[in-house]
Amino acid sequence: MKTNLIKVKFIGYKNRAYGRPYIYKTPEVVKVGDTVELMGMDGVIQGIVTDINVSEEEAEQFKDRLKSIIGKVKEAK
Repeated sequence: MKTNLIKVKFIGYKNRAYGRPYIYKTPEVVKVGDTVELMGMDGVIQGIVTDINVSEEEAEQFKDRLKSIIGKVKEAK
């Protein structure tokens, strides 16, 4: 299975994305606007996908530190 590179902004106060986007690996298919779970310094946090299909060249300088998302947040029905 191919692992894609995506950009994610963390979700903070009032469920709004903040800060700059960070590059993560994802084995799952995601789209811009999806909410995903990530492992943060204080446990599991959420983020919003801001870009998909990020080039490997763009992630080259971070390749040894890239982390994977935990998964997509399931939508409430």
